[in-house]
Amino acid sequence: MTKDEFLSELRKRLKKLPESEQANALAYYEEYLQEAGPAGEQAAIAALGSPAQVASAIIGDYAIKQVDAEKDTAQKKDFGPLKTLWIVVLAVIASPIALPLAAAFVVVLVALLITVFTLYLTLFVSAIAVVAISIVSIVVAVIGLFVAPPKAALLLGLGLMGIAAGTALFIFSVWISRLTIQGITWLFAKLLKRKGDQA
Repeated sequence: MTKDEFLSELRKRLKKLPESEQANALAYYEEYLQEAGPAGEQAAIAALGSPAQVASAIIGDYAIKQVDAEKDTAQKKDFGPLKTLWIVVLAVIASPIALPLAAAFVVVLVALLITVFTLYLTLFVSAIAVVAISIVSIVVAVIGLFVAPPKAALLLGLGLMGIAAGTALFIFSVWISRLTIQGITWLFAKLLKRKGDQA
């Protein structure tokens, strides 16, 4: 998308705002894209997002300014709150892409966290089950030592190997869980720091 296409689409989406607000917003984004220059134009447009997202943010900011202005002024007009409500409705309608994308992102993130949690829970339960079965195998081997010594020795060996494998699986589960929690904590800290730097 070129600078002219971006500004044209943005102009269409800002039609419901007053002329002065439209002009201010368009002048700001035109200057922003001019400063990026032809070489950085595409990167600047990508950083801004789609014209629909930018228009939604502009209309939302305007609605907030209107609410603040109405609170500050002592004179109340009959149509003031309705006009603000109308602008908020327009802001919601102007963002047909941003809201579903945000909802989809949250759903995917929650599904991913549930999947990871389920995987680690499965590892823990498997480790405990292997150790439990191995202990039962050792008990049966000790009891069967007098009836069938070769089979009992085999069961005893398998039981000991099972305890070793179950313990190793449990230690691996704890290690990988800690590593994942540290990674998720680091990622969220980095995202929150980036949001704080932008604000």
